[in-house]
Amino acid sequence: MSSRTVERLQRVRTRYGRRMDIVGGGGYRCASYEKSSTSAHRSGEAVDPGIPQADLIVVLKLALE
Repeated sequence: MSSRTVERLQRVRTRYGRRMDIVGGGGYRCASYEKSSTSAHRSGEAVDPGIPQADLIVVLKLALE
């Protein structure tokens, strides 16, 4: 995962104030796992956080601030 992505994720976690795990396979993905060459996961710029469905909009708003 890129340092930029880690910094962004930590900023959202801090604002959210709750634990956010990264789901299995939800960080960096190698070429054999992620077939799309344009995937943000392949470049280390994407994560799939495990958060309650009820909080999705809240976390999205925090990420966009």
